[in-house]
Amino acid sequence: MIESERLTNLLEPHGEALVALFFCKQGSGSAFLMKSVLEDLLLDYQTQVGFLEINVEEDLDLATTFSIVEIPTLILFNTLTHSLEGVYRGISSKHSLRSEFNQE
Repeated sequence: MIESERLTNLLEPHGEALVALFFCKQGSGSAFLMKSVLEDLLLDYQTQVGFLEINVEEDLDLATTFSIVEIPTLILFNTLTHSLEGVYRGISSKHSLRSEFNQE
């Protein structure tokens, strides 16, 4: 179970049980590619999955809380149980992410 005041404040406006936390860095080509995959995919799940983009350079404490060591990293976070549902490092396919979203 992950407890973080910063995370709680970020998740407060989201009513979804599942939130995609996208850890990225400005100027990262792979983060740019992954973000476009996510934006396209989240159009289909906008009422079921929340989305937060977190720049690791601006929010180092939250990146440390989740032990982010690779950019981009996508974490699927369950807001009801405060637990991780999935972690994707690097670029993931829309197909694999869709499968994960459909399990929720």
